[in-house]
Amino acid sequence: METLAKGLRVLELFSVQESELSLTQVAQRLGMTKSTAQRFLYTLRDLGYLVQHTQTKRYRLGNRYRNLVLGPTGGAVMTSRTDRAFTRRGVMTSLVSASIASAGMAACVAGVGNRQQAEPLADGSRASATIIWGTAGRPDLAEQFQMAVDRYHAKQSSVRVTLEVHPEQFNAKLDAQIAAGTPPTVIRAGDTTIMARAAGGAIAALDELAKRHRVDLKQFYPSTVESYRWRGKVYGLPWLALTGMIWTNVNFFQTNSVPLPRDPWAWEDLLNTARRLTTGQAGEAGRIFGIGLVDRWEWHLLPLVHSWGGKLFDNDLDPTKMVIDAPAAEALQWYSDLYNAHHVAPKAPDRDGLSAVRFFQSGRAATFMSAVQVQDMRIQAKFSFDLVKLPRGKKGFAAGSTTAGFAVLQQAEHVPQGFDFISFLAGEEGQRILVGDQIPAHRAVAESDAWLKDVPPQNRKAALETLSVATPAPRGPQWEDVQGALAKTFASVWDGKKTALQGLQEAKPVVDSILGKGP
Repeated sequence: METLAKGLRVLELFSVQESELSLTQVAQRLGMTKSTAQRFLYTLRDLGYLVQHTQTKRYRLGNRYRNLVLGPTGGAVMTSRTDRAFTRRGVMTSLVSASIASAGMAACVAGVGNRQQAEPLADGSRASATIIWGTAGRPDLAEQFQMAVDRYHAKQSSVRVTLEVHPEQFNAKLDAQIAAGTPPTVIRAGDTTIMARAAGGAIAALDELAKRHRVDLKQFYPSTVESYRWRGKVYGLPWLALTGMIWTNVNFFQTNSVPLPRDPWAWEDLLNTARRLTTGQAGEAGRIFGIGLVDRWEWHLLPLVHSWGGKLFDNDLDPTKMVIDAPAAEALQWYSDLYNAHHVAPKAPDRDGLSAVRFFQSGRAATFMSAVQVQDMRIQAKFSFDLVKLPRGKKGFAAGSTTAGFAVLQQAEHVPQGFDFISFLAGEEGQRILVGDQIPAHRAVAESDAWLKDVPPQNRKAALETLSVATPAPRGPQWEDVQGALAKTFASVWDGKKTALQGLQEAKPVVDSILGKGP
């Protein structure tokens, strides 16, 4: 018990204010030698209670802390460091359970496998089945996924789930399985992956299953459901959302005595702010840029066009052709000028081999137009950061979003049981286990203190306000190819070699050809 108590003391060091600690800090604060502290850190890391950054070597709480509230009573799942209740009894029980689990007795301690309390499926059936859950994901996420599977097993006795995690080339492996007639039962994937395969019949429509299982789609943010709707049918249940916003390097604003941007603000306000915060001469090593860009159509460029009063397609959600629209050309030219006329945004050669997000995280850009991906920013950025909504254009505010979620494969055996499982994953309990720092698609989870008050960033409420009015990208199976065509054509626009109007004129026949092919 003394060893467990010391392990508890290590975990208690981590807080909202100090979410990452080094070996030296842990040793000093607990009065341990470095070698002793290292043994505890390594053990907790190997058990999944801590994770270690590959470059800084600092430690932060890992996904397995969620197990602290997953017991036989089915208590609430914690997703936030601000919501943690690290009681000695709870942590010691969890650590003891983990130790016993390594000896093959986890089910006895955690309640997983206890069938006395098990319930039938949501539709009332008790049809037994074994299903396969195929998912992309980093190897370190496998335990988090398995945690969701174990919780589902504890809730019902009919369906057994086998987890298959593919860290690389998930789409290629999925297509090979579909072609061979041996797909997984359900998948976790981005909306473009799911919708690109819906038209050919590989993905099951979920509308009737949702009615049978009494799944209310209104529990999710509208744009996340609409991302999976095509020709009147829904092909996926949402899990998390990505929506475009502006990240700010708070320290850089304060150092330069520039007020932080606040909503409502206009695109010209963004330009003026970027001008004030751009330092150094063009081409000069170490130049600080006012804004970093990633040129994503769904999160930034389409909302920019819409806020300008422009259109890119005849139908924003189910396009059949591209349009040449004067306000759209004006908006896209304004964006190109950030690179080429005002020189407030870095091009690839300016970033010294860094990606756009790593360039911002290195402190070389004062603001960054990107999606809300909190976890990566927390790990990589070594400065205070926050969020603000996209600026407003001549016709008001516009926002875009993409989503990732779950789908059932049409060819797979046990489609109803597969839907029962993904309705758990997408539901409130499943999302509390899985979402972490990303924006939950489930309203109750996203609007809870567990997510809203898990800072930084402080201004998480703005992300939910943005998502509430966001419009999804075009949803048809050709959207992935359309994005590729637009990116290829507009690369020369962002490089200043063509005007935005010329880019639209050049892209139109290519895009129209893609859209005209049909599913």
